[in-house]
Amino acid sequence: MAGKKAQKPLSFEEGVKRLKEITSVLEAGTLPLNEGIALYKEGAALSAACRAQLEKAENEVKLYAEGMKTVAFDARERDPADED
Repeated sequence: MAGKKAQKPLSFEEGVKRLKEITSVLEAGTLPLNEGIALYKEGAALSAACRAQLEKAENEVKLYAEGMKTVAFDARERDPADED
């Protein structure tokens, strides 16, 4: 049975590139209405996916930065020179 093959999610960079393509086509205004609506829906879904990827990356960076502050603070707290 032949069916649609599941597509792998686009990377953030691929998503942004596709969004730019969609924007250019929609701004040109040369598509029939039903095709324009379909393209708009694709763009909206891509925008949401890219936003989610960006928020995830931002949270990872924040957690990493907070962890680095904790490590730096702990290292100062346990200075062996102060234990004598």
